[in-house]
Amino acid sequence: MILQPIQSKITQYFGENPGQYGYDKNGHKGLDFRAPLGTAVVAGSTGVATIRDSGSQGFGLHVLIHCGQTELTAPGLRMSGDITLIYGHLSQGLEGVPSPELRSVKAGAVLALSGNSGNSTAPHLHFEIRIDGEAIDPLPFLERGAVTSKYGFQIQKPNYPAWLLQHVARSKCRWVKIINPDYGRASPFGTSMQYLGRFHCGLGEPDKELMWRGSAGADAYWAMIKPRVDVCPWLYAIEGPNEPAVDTIAKAQLFSDFYSRLCDIFHAAGKRIAAGVFSTGQPDPALWPYLHRGIVKADYVALHEYGMHRMVLDGWHLLRYRKLIEWAEQARVAIPLILITETGIDYAGDPINDGWQAQGISSTEYLRQLVSYDIATQEDPEVLALLPFVWMHDGWPSFEMNEEISRQLADYMSKWASESVEEAIGQDAQRVVLPLNPNAAFEKAGTLKGYLPASPETDLVYGGVTYRYQVYRHPSERTYQHIIYCPVGHWGDVKWIRRSN
Repeated sequence: MILQPIQSKITQYFGENPGQYGYDKNGHKGLDFRAPLGTAVVAGSTGVATIRDSGSQGFGLHVLIHCGQTELTAPGLRMSGDITLIYGHLSQGLEGVPSPELRSVKAGAVLALSGNSGNSTAPHLHFEIRIDGEAIDPLPFLERGAVTSKYGFQIQKPNYPAWLLQHVARSKCRWVKIINPDYGRASPFGTSMQYLGRFHCGLGEPDKELMWRGSAGADAYWAMIKPRVDVCPWLYAIEGPNEPAVDTIAKAQLFSDFYSRLCDIFHAAGKRIAAGVFSTGQPDPALWPYLHRGIVKADYVALHEYGMHRMVLDGWHLLRYRKLIEWAEQARVAIPLILITETGIDYAGDPINDGWQAQGISSTEYLRQLVSYDIATQEDPEVLALLPFVWMHDGWPSFEMNEEISRQLADYMSKWASESVEEAIGQDAQRVVLPLNPNAAFEKAGTLKGYLPASPETDLVYGGVTYRYQVYRHPSERTYQHIIYCPVGHWGDVKWIRRSN
């Protein structure tokens, strides 16, 4: 794998903003990292480096590392060829070496200082990986430390072939979504994961129309699905009506009336609910102030995020959930944790022509795109799960997650297994975790802000590395602990563990 050049947030992803890159319809060819002027940039790999300067054009002052004919590997992924790394918009690079002389560099050595040279609108670092001259998405191949994939599985028809059972088990996924869970057997993949159910209510989806009756519609909806819910006590949580078209303030207010009542009904029945279930590109961010009353009582917010022809992390189709997080932070209100309950590629909803299999890409390329999305969401602990659509399809052939892509996804997920250090931290955390006291003044005040610290910061030495962790709780998930941790000194690379009490 390639070392990340700086420990900072990504501000522009691979493939973003094709309209700004007229020479290439595929958009941005690398990753942009936020970087104040003069930030140290490290070499991602051992190789031969050279410095170049294109003045006010292109990358400006930039460094290339030629790695030669070699292989890039990441969990579940492998690519080979003539590999070059590019670091652009620098202020200083390869000190003491005039252009275009060469220098051997080792992975991890300070290579350059970030800047704002070339065609750049603000200080940042542009980073590319090229294989045989072609730019690829660097994100899957960056060394990120121990992470746990957020991917799970989503099943449409109650058909569980041996290969699917095997891949789900091997993936060690935390979530499985079952559409019409009452049609099949209980807990079909065992009891080590959490099951999310969605009840399809027939042609025309009459359940969605009930939303526009507000609180009365919530009672009618519960009466509609309750007999089916009752035969699925093994479900951990249940989604509300699928992809409502909330496009006006009036509808947003009815949405909130509906879900405010429905959450009360679910909780009185001892059930968890995932509210929203908004389609890609929905809702308009301006409507969140009117929708908040409907989601704040829910256990989760469910969102759908698809790329169109590719999974471009553009912040509008994919990573759109960040608009909700940003709004909540600005409004200083709490929101439930987020489940991305459908994702993948979907141009316009045509089952035959718009899924990933109709885009002319291989399963390996699709996996690379899925991996980039997974890695990007690691920055956001508010997101718990990513559930591609769909396994065992019922009329959605171009979306089908077949045996090949399932094997590749399970390979990726299983190879990211970080259970050893996470189990050690989770176990050690039990010494210091604080019991909840929801009637205490401090906890009441913290809950209003969405914060529930549950332990002091604590250090643990594991495998010769000192990790620091702290336990938090979220108001909507009182049966779980959320433990944040990272190696001491690596404050830009924090990870989260979700653990039962």
